[in-house]
Amino acid sequence: MKTDLNIINICLSDTPMQEFIRENRILGRIISAIPEIPFEKVKIGECIRKGREDLLYENKKTGAKHTKITIEEKCVYVSKVLKKVAEEHNSDFLILDGFLHYFNGAYWEKIDESVASDCISMAAEKAGFLPVEAQQENNKKKLLRQFIADYKCPPIQTKDDDLSISVNLRNGTLKYNNGEFTLRDFQKEDMLRYQLSFDYDPDATCPQFDEFLDYVLPEKQAQDVLMEMIGYCFIPTRKLKLERSMMLYGEGANGKGVIYELVKEILGKEHVTGFSMAALSFDANTRAQLSGKLLNYSSELGGKCNPDMIKKLISGEDVEVKTLYKDVWTMQDYTCKFMFNTNSLPKETEANVAFFRRWIILPFDVTIAKEKRDKKLPDKLKKELPGIFNRVISGIKRLLEREDFTESELVNRTLEEYKIRSNTVLFWVKKEGWFAVVPPENTERKYANVPHIELSFLYQKYIDFCRSNGMHPANNITFNERIRKLFYVQTRSTNNATWVFCDKPKEKDIPVSDDTQSPKSYVERFIDNLNEEK
Repeated sequence: MKTDLNIINICLSDTPMQEFIRENRILGRIISAIPEIPFEKVKIGECIRKGREDLLYENKKTGAKHTKITIEEKCVYVSKVLKKVAEEHNSDFLILDGFLHYFNGAYWEKIDESVASDCISMAAEKAGFLPVEAQQENNKKKLLRQFIADYKCPPIQTKDDDLSISVNLRNGTLKYNNGEFTLRDFQKEDMLRYQLSFDYDPDATCPQFDEFLDYVLPEKQAQDVLMEMIGYCFIPTRKLKLERSMMLYGEGANGKGVIYELVKEILGKEHVTGFSMAALSFDANTRAQLSGKLLNYSSELGGKCNPDMIKKLISGEDVEVKTLYKDVWTMQDYTCKFMFNTNSLPKETEANVAFFRRWIILPFDVTIAKEKRDKKLPDKLKKELPGIFNRVISGIKRLLEREDFTESELVNRTLEEYKIRSNTVLFWVKKEGWFAVVPPENTERKYANVPHIELSFLYQKYIDFCRSNGMHPANNITFNERIRKLFYVQTRSTNNATWVFCDKPKEKDIPVSDDTQSPKSYVERFIDNLNEEK
């Protein structure tokens, strides 16, 4: 008998997952408060209320009414009771982006599907299911499907003007109002899905961090831009849509790695993903993991990317994503922002203002001397998180006041250089010293006495330059289009050739007409045209 009793106890004991749920401060309290549900009585009452007595039958001996109740009907009742009990305990359940979340007293925490399944199964057992009935695999699936079906509706959409800015910290929620932040208690209505690991302290400072930043990024405006980018992660895209991403650029020991580790500590590693541009471009499963995150910060760019997809993500536009074993769905209204570290800037990009204007390139060109390198610096700076966060708050205020990032000469100059380098045709023209002999806007037909070069010969020179410098050359059509923006091109010339009216002073000393502008002016004109593209 003792052996039989042991077996019974083993069969009725909690699984490790059930023990985990019971120990959870919020979920355990909700489960323990689930009342027993008189399933048959509830259905009888429902039948009478809806005038469906035909579904009832009477016990001839007692006169009591009875009805048959299916497992699916029990699942409906358990679902309603579970949510009601959660609300009574200052919590709730909600389906966000296809995943079950619960309010843990501070923020909406995502529940893994296996945890959610066991949680609802335990609620069903508490409500009156037999243990074996509640834990049976098919019944657990039915319970979870019913719960998700009942609460998959999104929260009430807030008008853009009414969107508030809230930052969740360990000691409360910072709420922005009339230009200032005030600390208050947590509220589930804020719909926040994260909590920072430190307290808000308005008097905290960060002297070590300030000293570090002054060394690796001396320009004060560039420092402000960095703090604003971190602060931008807390601003809903619909509240302030700047459509900007940041690239920290530079080779060697320059402090990028310290910033990388520090940003993850500020935001919380669990709220930051680290996918490359290549992975985000072509993998729908990867993109799905951005849901509910504050930032995607990758320590590398990865391989070739899809500029159109990257532009969509940075702009917060709707994108198709896929979760493993689930259908493709559209991710909307996500707030995840993007940062990347790189030793070299991408070479294979389209020379298009729509791509360039999304990037803030922050150069880290100060090499830290060996004797000054401190491998423990990230750990030391963790102690200053409240003070560093105060600099982030100042960045948020600047963004909201100006509705743009701080103007930085360093950032602007780096971006202009990148525009030229990413357009291999323009880069070749500047590097080789080609200049216009005739203004590009010329309309009069020119003749052989004016210096010119055949387009096909020029293209071959360009191809050779790209190959010798490890650059990816543009195709013939793209080369033709970009050359026409820089030089006057004449078709159907002698022997039906296409002439380009340009020259190199090192090869020929050709007089230039008075109306010909300097090579630098034409480069500037090209950049101006680039910035006017839509």
